[in-house]
Amino acid sequence: MFPNNLSTQAITSIGQLPVEVIELIIEHYIGSTGVLEPNPLNSASKSYLHPETSRDLLALRLLSKSWSAAIVPFVYKALYLNTARKSGILLGSSSNTSHLDVGALPNLTHLCLVTNPDNILAFTELCAAEGRKIRFLELISPGARDQCSRIIMALKESLEAIFIDPIPGRIPRGVINLNFNNLRVVRCITCISSPSGYAWLQKPIFKNMEVLIISYWHANTYWKRLLELLQQRPITLPSKFKRIVLVNSKGQKLADTEMDLANGDGDYGDKDVRYGYRRAARIKKLTFLWSNNEPSIASICDTVDFDLLCPENRLRDNSCFSLPPHARHNLRGTTHV
Repeated sequence: MFPNNLSTQAITSIGQLPVEVIELIIEHYIGSTGVLEPNPLNSASKSYLHPETSRDLLALRLLSKSWSAAIVPFVYKALYLNTARKSGILLGSSSNTSHLDVGALPNLTHLCLVTNPDNILAFTELCAAEGRKIRFLELISPGARDQCSRIIMALKESLEAIFIDPIPGRIPRGVINLNFNNLRVVRCITCISSPSGYAWLQKPIFKNMEVLIISYWHANTYWKRLLELLQQRPITLPSKFKRIVLVNSKGQKLADTEMDLANGDGDYGDKDVRYGYRRAARIKKLTFLWSNNEPSIASICDTVDFDLLCPENRLRDNSCFSLPPHARHNLRGTTHV
């Protein structure tokens, strides 16, 4: 980042810069090096640093306390460790990382992970650590349906939003019949259920669900059939269920007269459920789905930021952490803030 032949006086001057100036320098440097594009299944609207950029920035902490204080939030606000190499670069940036225990990352609120039989135990220990308050869990689990049940149950009291696909088929059997008091936003790509169609909506895990986010292109056929069925055989839906958001990730205008969602209202059973679909939009154009605790439709893209689905956006600035499918069995070296 800086030339190696800087004089001691120049280094001292750099170290004495105001924090505000240091932050501008860091932002300019990050802008010039670029950021990683995360997996589209990860809903976080976060920018992830290249591991080499993180390493260079962490080395500059030695310049002064001001530099150290300014750099740490840029590096550790959001971590995207999708390969062993990236994890190794970050771990090698400090000798202290090897001594951290599974209870580190106390500010972690958004976790996106890919599981396999080799890392289930490590992820379970991470989520079950004392004081863990993960609010958004995005779980990609190619293995057996029930192998992730302990991960989800460990976060039962804190979860506000979850991504699992497909629903309800991938939700562990031991989890779907539990009541999650704070779970308000559920996201998936497809919905696959038995011919009866809607029985899963009455499962305890969905009792407090307010918003369901699904892919229009993968799930519109299912929902057309389900809406027809609900009109013929009304049921009692979850009392807080307000909106289904169908995400159009192909960027073309939707014209679906069969679904007829333009007005966004439908009478199904004993309550109204509002539906909406929109063209793909950039994250910057997203608007709040909540205004004064009342729902209203927004422009949605294929990467939905769960932060924007929360009243008052109160979780926007919390930490995000993405882990690879081959995360180490022992997470002691990968949990840090």
